[in-house]
Amino acid sequence: MEEGQGEVKTLATKRQKTNAFQKVAPLAERRRPSSLDEVVGQELVGEYGVLRSLIEQDRVPSMILWGGKSLLKREFLYLSLQHLFLLSLRRRMLTLR
Repeated sequence: MEEGQGEVKTLATKRQKTNAFQKVAPLAERRRPSSLDEVVGQELVGEYGVLRSLIEQDRVPSMILWGGKSLLKREFLYLSLQHLFLLSLRRRMLTLR
């Protein structure tokens, strides 16, 4: 087997794992990051970013997200809330033990 054929086979296998919603979802929806780790090119949200550290410490200040289209404002807000919700859920689970 040639080198290129293995890559095609791997990509085909990954594509089969999509669910029905992902097959009909618009491209923008399919490419949207699903965690803060998948956000690329944003220094404030990166691994050592200021906003990311505030989110992880549960110390998010009031802020206004401003900028042009497709600057990940909505995705950042969604991922931040998701992360904060999971932190809150973990704390509640620990207090129930």
